[in-house]
Amino acid sequence: MKNQSKAVMGHSVCGPVFAHVLEVRYRGKFPTDMLRHDRAWPRTPADATVIDLSRGGTVQVVRHHSHRDPEVAWTFDRWQSFGCECVPVSTADQGESG
Repeated sequence: MKNQSKAVMGHSVCGPVFAHVLEVRYRGKFPTDMLRHDRAWPRTPADATVIDLSRGGTVQVVRHHSHRDPEVAWTFDRWQSFGCECVPVSTADQGESG
């Protein structure tokens, strides 16, 4: 029997997949390591530009996760340790992967 899974950002995920969008307000340099840590990326090219060029602002980042609850999907305490204010914007069901 063939094992079916969905590859999300280089990781296999079985079962439902949800796209979580987080709004991040920050001052100074954006903590880009948080994107790696939470396996997230800028939501739009405009968000990527703000991250690259600004010294503060508001951007949206997105990640895929197997849990519907944004409290599980994001590491809010870690974002806050970098001085960021984070607000979950949306969670969209991306369908079954397995």
